[in-house]
Amino acid sequence: MKTFNYIIIIAIIAILMIPTGCSNSKIVLQGKDGGRQLVYNPDNFKPQVETTEDINILLYAAEETLKATAANQAVVSAKEISDALNEKDIRTLERLVVEYRARHKLK
Repeated sequence: MKTFNYIIIIAIIAILMIPTGCSNSKIVLQGKDGGRQLVYNPDNFKPQVETTEDINILLYAAEETLKATAANQAVVSAKEISDALNEKDIRTLERLVVEYRARHKLK
């Protein structure tokens, strides 16, 4: 009986050690009016913002993400996003928004 319990415990530990990252998830940024989407693979981030429309989508997503950081009391993330906004650092802002949404399962 002890062997059986030991096997069960090992099986549970093995299951818990399976990576639970964002491997198959996609992060989709879209403006409040719908339309164009920016789709990211958080495990293989590639910047996509290139046009004024893309910047507007990112700014809307950043605003929504900042609301989520406040709700989650994620002060460090909120500061990083705010700093990128203030510095008009679009590439950093884009990466931070995608990373935060992936970590917190915000699509």
